Amino acid sequence: MFMYRVLLLALICFFSQLGFANVSQWINFQIDRGHIYIPVTISGVDSHALLDTGAQGNAINTNFVEKHNLELERGKEVYIRGVYGTSKRKAFTALPVALFSQNTIFNEITALSLGHHSTGMLIGAPFFNRYIVQLDYPNSRMRIMSRDSIDLIKHKNIDLRRQKNSGVPMVKVEINDKNVWLLLDTGSNGSVLLDRRLALSLNLDDTVYDTARSGGVNSSADVKIAKADTFKLGPFELENVDVRFVAEGEKANLDTQYGQASSRIKSKRIRGILGFDILKHFIVTLDYKNGRGHLAIPSPSTE
Repeated sequence: MFMYRVLLLALICFFSQLGFANVSQWINFQIDRGHIYIPVTISGVDSHALLDTGAQGNAINTNFVEKHNLELERGKEVYIRGVYGTSKRKAFTALPVALFSQNTIFNEITALSLGHHSTGMLIGAPFFNRYIVQLDYPNSRMRIMSRDSIDLIKHKNIDLRRQKNSGVPMVKVEINDKNVWLLLDTGSNGSVLLDRRLALSLNLDDTVYDTARSGGVNSSADVKIAKADTFKLGPFELENVDVRFVAEGEKANLDTQYGQASSRIKSKRIRGILGFDILKHFIVTLDYKNGRGHLAIPSPSTE
């Protein structure tokens, strides 16, 4: 699937820098159809939460609320912009949540339909802003750490930044020899999704081999599926990468998922989404708040 160029010594040095007094224990997560789920307790009910770096806020599953007859404190309604549309949603506040052996209160929780009631909530930017988060995709585990436990300024190996206003993480990749900024989205179960104009400029229409219907939080759209000739992410070169782009006549909001519709981006323009089918090969270390990141291939030295 991919080739990589990483010095083993550099990898060992990176993980040896971790100050374990400020690092949580690894917790296992579940991967279901490209989505990460971690165990949580919501209002005293054991459940699971979907982790989504592409979401500006947190959300609670309306099916979970109905299943357990929860009476939650109402907040202000918000407009939510997904990939394929915008809609008005109710919200809640003062929601007690326990995760990573810590009890906390989540405010400004948007009500969304997140599928089966076994998924209690979606966790987005407010959580990721608190810590450095390490996601070990190949071993299905994660941990959190304080920012003084690792120097990501020194050890970063991908060009990752926070987008102004939205604050979501965007990463620079090279597709068919052109640099492109993508939303780094753990909530996306695909490979790469690009806006149509960019895809056509990269001649991806010449390598289309399939079509599909792609769904978002509010709606869905027809997409074309092509193969990238070349794809680079930091020091890694990946082969046989699928790239999706919307079909003619369709529209997509590719700067953020589950974002407030009033947020307009004034910094570098996000031209697409980088999702699970790329991230699944790596240990992803992410400083969401400061816009820094590191990718590594698992080895015995990471245990």
